Amino acid sequence: MLAHYARQLALDRQPIGHAVTRPVSPFRLDTAQHLAFIDGAPKALSPNEFALLQYLVERAERVCTHTELCQYFYPHQSEIDAEVNVRRLIKTLRDKLGLRLPGEPPQYRLIHTRAGVGYIFTEQSLADN
Repeated sequence: MLAHYARQLALDRQPIGHAVTRPVSPFRLDTAQHLAFIDGAPKALSPNEFALLQYLVERAERVCTHTELCQYFYPHQSEIDAEVNVRRLIKTLRDKLGLRLPGEPPQYRLIHTRAGVGYIFTEQSLADN
């Protein structure tokens, strides 16, 4: 089901055949190749993980609420099930991307939690927030 929403997001995003690369150094998301890179190294992501990451990157520096993510990615599930699935997907993404980028302080991460609200994709350290 999430794959359907990933395809929908891809279709809404760009005309067919148009390659889009969104650099957020040293993180890079290549939507044409469906790959994420950290410091030039590709990260293997499932279609669902990539779709969620792309959603967050396209809304970088803006908090995406739990409700927004649940309704977008899991509209036919109960609120509780959808939230569990979103949290699981966020954890998996963080594990695969790494909690911090090379050369950054230990508290640095790409996907930040806003307690009780949702998540934000940013390259600022947790200490800056």
